[in-house]
Amino acid sequence: MTDQEKNEVLAKWAGFAKIGYQNTPDWILADRWVYPNTDRRADLPDFLHSLDAQAKWLLPKLRGYHITRDALTGGATEGTVWGETCIGTSCKAPTPAEACAEAILSLIEKHDGSWNGRVKER
Repeated sequence: MTDQEKNEVLAKWAGFAKIGYQNTPDWILADRWVYPNTDRRADLPDFLHSLDAQAKWLLPKLRGYHITRDALTGGATEGTVWGETCIGTSCKAPTPAEACAEAILSLIEKHDGSWNGRVKER
């Protein structure tokens, strides 16, 4: 999955809606997004690389989370998140934002992409 696709999965999970938008100066059709609970139409925040965007739109949807850095090597950062059912997941990445984003994506995948705060019934 590309970074753009990952960002879009996180956006949809956070409640953003994708719309088509015609840019009138150049008549270019580009994807725009409607922000949750607003009429604001704009490009998406960079959920993969911005802890600020995650703190505003993603982390409040979780039951809990924490970020740790390997103290011995100063290397990879690990992000751990929990959903409403206390199902947790951890992922390692070079930056805290990427670690959290990957952990949230993993949690979404565990719920078959149909996040509703509970494990999907089979």
